[in-house]
Amino acid sequence: MRVDRRRRRWRGEKFERYLNPGRPGGGVSISGAGRFVEGQILTVGGSARISRDLEVELLTVGGSLRADGRVRAETARIGGSASFRSLEAKRLSAGGSISIEETLKVDSGSLGGAVRVGEVRAGTLSVGGSIRARRIEAEVLRIDLGGGSEVDEIKAGILRVRRSRGGLLGSLLGLGAGSLRARRIEADSADVEWVECDEMVVGNARIGRGCRIGRLSYSGEVRIERGASVRETERRPAGEWAEGEASSAGEGEASEGDVGGS
Repeated sequence: MRVDRRRRRWRGEKFERYLNPGRPGGGVSISGAGRFVEGQILTVGGSARISRDLEVELLTVGGSLRADGRVRAETARIGGSASFRSLEAKRLSAGGSISIEETLKVDSGSLGGAVRVGEVRAGTLSVGGSIRARRIEAEVLRIDLGGGSEVDEIKAGILRVRRSRGGLLGSLLGLGAGSLRARRIEADSADVEWVECDEMVVGNARIGRGCRIGRLSYSGEVRIERGASVRETERRPAGEWAEGEASSAGEGEASEGDVGGS
């Protein structure tokens, strides 16, 4: 009995430290299942709130999390719902609902479900579901649309956009009927479908079905396929990316087929 009382007292003190930002381990409150070791691990099975900046090696969320400060993790896995001021991780896997007020920075990441974020900076990023963001910048960006998505500006080395294939269950649930709306897209190589964009600046590109492009500037080879439309095209010298007035050449809706080549 004496050992049990000591354990209960230790657990109570530990929980109080989570609640008090002025003490070691403070600023992190957990309700229900969870574990927190300062600088090492935060696991949330119930609900948790972080009221300060936090850095851990592993962040796992299976319930709900609200982080008012900036969070950094070597590895982050989010399967429930989470909201952050900002999040930085070397490896990120998120399959629930995630909201980030400021910036998401990842080396390698996978986002599924519903995502709202201010700005994304990534090495390799895969998105499944729907995403809303002011800006995404990535070396490799793959988007499988499962709902309506909107990104003001995208800049990528390699960009691929498709509708997700949800099968029969996906059709019944209304999945696989998404589209991406963007003001400006810039990519070295783009392979896109179901994208509506005011301006695209690319090296090489395939503009697939469902695309509606206002102005397309390219420096390599571009193919516009059936079911896509481009109102205006402009060929640029390789390496020239500056915004400016489009030439009158190519004005009007482009037809299916190769637009330019070497």
